[in-house]
Amino acid sequence: MMRLAFIFAKAMYPSIRHVEFMDTSGYHDVEAGFNVTLSDKEFFFTGKTWYQQVLEEFNLRPKFQQDQHHLEHIDHVMRSFPSIEDARRLSARHFKISKRKTIQENLMQLQSKYGSRAIECMYIFQRQYRLATLHGISWIGSMDSPNPFGVPFHYAPMKRPTASELKAKWGGQVDHEPMRNNVM
Repeated sequence: MMRLAFIFAKAMYPSIRHVEFMDTSGYHDVEAGFNVTLSDKEFFFTGKTWYQQVLEEFNLRPKFQQDQHHLEHIDHVMRSFPSIEDARRLSARHFKISKRKTIQENLMQLQSKYGSRAIECMYIFQRQYRLATLHGISWIGSMDSPNPFGVPFHYAPMKRPTASELKAKWGGQVDHEPMRNNVM
């Protein structure tokens, strides 16, 4: 649906070249018992936010340089190896990690083993390395193609009606006659 909405917008306004939006998506994980920010979850477990994965054709990047540096820092941490302290903290919560795998590889393994409980580990790593959330970052990308996703989409352009061609106008009046409704 989201891809189709972008295609529709491009069809209606062909001059659109750039897209920009703010990622504030999340959900309440009943099993884990807390709110989860989708951008953090996806980035920590896959190396890309959900929007970066689904809208890959836009080559999304953070709008602001500060957010770009923040994203690069998180990526650097995710490619590093866990410390002894990381292993101790997670072991105390009954999660076993390997010091021979990167933090991201460990998180992916924990996710396949524990499902949504692995999000708890993500938050532990986030606190341990003082990584701020990706929630609320503004993203920009390019939309040069009318249908960058290859989604089948057919439409017929319509001409904009003139004021005299409109049958009803806002306010319930058509040529000064009251509009009938179920109240009258």
